[in-house]
Amino acid sequence: MNRFLLPTLGVMLLLAGAAQAQDDMMGGEMPPETMPQDQMMGEPGMAEPGMGSEEFEDPCTQQVTETENGLAETMQSGTLSEEATDRVYELLDRADAECAAGDTAAAEATLGEARAAAQ
Repeated sequence: MNRFLLPTLGVMLLLAGAAQAQDDMMGGEMPPETMPQDQMMGEPGMAEPGMGSEEFEDPCTQQVTETENGLAETMQSGTLSEEATDRVYELLDRADAECAAGDTAAAEATLGEARAAAQ
């Protein structure tokens, strides 16, 4: 066992030295113009595509999302029965599908049903 201890310790020290050297070389003191492009972060406030930024493709989808957000508190408060809550979720899903199919009038009618079911 002692025979392997010294070489193992030597390899660990070599790796630690290499890691320290790389950290010193790539530290936070590097000016942005010399930093490799793949390591640069975007400016603060710039959202990556798909990173929590909601871009609505059409007003119908936006209306479904706003209605869903507006009804979320009512549905999570527990004031509705389980059946009523399931019905509201079902209607919101149907309205979303109708928007995806391009049937805005049907989606608006379904959203009206969802609002009425949540009362």
